[in-house]
Order: sequence, then C-alpha cells, then structure tokens
Amino acid sequence: MGEKIEIERRFLLSGRPEGLGDEPGADITQGYAEAYLGNYTARLRSMLRPGETTTYWANNKTGSGIARLEKEEPLAQATFELFWPLTKGRRLEKIRRLLGRWEIDQFTGKLDGLWLAEIELASADEDFYMPEGLRDVIIREVTDEPAFNNYALSKLDASPSVVVQESS
Repeated sequence: MGEKIEIERRFLLSGRPEGLGDEPGADITQGYAEAYLGNYTARLRSMLRPGETTTYWANNKTGSGIARLEKEEPLAQATFELFWPLTKGRRLEKIRRLLGRWEIDQFTGKLDGLWLAEIELASADEDFYMPEGLRDVIIREVTDEPAFNNYALSKLDASPSVVVQESS
C-alpha cells in the first residue's frame, strides 16, 4: 500500500440514504494506539467484508482537512492482537457500504445512529456526483470539523444526537 496523499470530503447524514441497498456492508472495528499529536493519528483497523476473511491494517494520517498524507500497511492478525489493547478508550465500530464512489459509514456500538458519507477525490477541486438519495439526508459537510474525524469520534461515549448538537 505505502504512502499517498488522500483527498477526501466528509458529510454528516441524518440517516440512511435512499438507494443504499440491503447488501451487508464491511464490518470495521478501529482503534487508535497513539495519542493525537498535532495533526498525526495512528490507527489499527480490522475489516470483514461479506464472503471474505478479516483483514488487518495499520494506518497513519498526517494533516487535516480535505488533503492528508496517508500511510497504510497490512498487518498479521497476531500483530494486530498484540497492539489492540493499546487502543482502549479510543475505538469505534461501523458498517461501511458503497453508494457509487461514496463510502457510507453507519456507526454502531457507542455511536449507534451516527451516519457519515465520504468520497475520495483525485484533486481538491474535482467535481463529483452526489446521488439524490444521499443529497436528501446530508446535514452538512464536516471535512474541516475536527469533532468529526474518526479519532475524535473514537473517544466519545456520547450518543450521536449529542455529537451532532455540540458541533452545530
């Protein structure tokens, strides 16, 4: 995988977009093993896609906003399990489904009810298509809101309604 510039926009949703479909999504569990240092985060992630075996990843992103430097490497399950205890207190769970180019995250567990949509772009000024069903449930763009990055969300014990109200 290696290192790349990730250009991404994120949107807070009021709920499930129409047209998402009923296919099972990828179950994602992720946690952060290091403290947030400036604009640097380190993440461990396990992902189980329907019909596949679980994959494990280590990832770190540097920067904030629409464009960030991202480095991602696959991990062996044993390595993941060795470091996973270091993420205690900084974890989240979600189901990821695709809607065209869009990744739609339905958070579960302590953030049950929270929905985010994101799209990766080739450039910061790229025009992109937003399906009507997605447009109908967008509350606002949260790309530049630190409260909605996954590291900040991983530390919350609040219900999604509190998260949305505090950031409004």
